[in-house]
Amino acid sequence: MDRCDFSSIMTCLKDHISESNQMSQPEFLYEIFEDFMDSPESSDFSLNNGLVCRWMLDCVPFLWN
Repeated sequence: MDRCDFSSIMTCLKDHISESNQMSQPEFLYEIFEDFMDSPESSDFSLNNGLVCRWMLDCVPFLWN
């Protein structure tokens, strides 16, 4: 049974991107969150790339508020 958390889902998505379309981790994050980043709601939002990259690597527990 596979885990279902942010890290495992991001790993699964990255594993299914063809080698010809590989991108850096920050580019991948912006692709994943592109709709939000382009929306008016994100005008006062700052994406913490370092923290999200650590979530993707399962180095920091993701806590729901």
